[in-house]
Amino acid sequence: MTKKMRPTPSKADLPPISPEAWSALQELAQIILATYLKEHPLPDRPNTVSLAKDPVSLLGP
Repeated sequence: MTKKMRPTPSKADLPPISPEAWSALQELAQIILATYLKEHPLPDRPNTVSLAKDPVSLLGP
């Protein structure tokens, strides 16, 4: 027996999101990201601005 698949809704089928809901979603994403970065800090990286001034240094000796 095959399971009948529902079609994936298109963007036009979805109701518009309210500005309040969008703002709350962005705030929640920031909290999740901040919590994750506290537990998994990013490794120290060289300053990307200085690398942009001298891209040849990226190639090595």
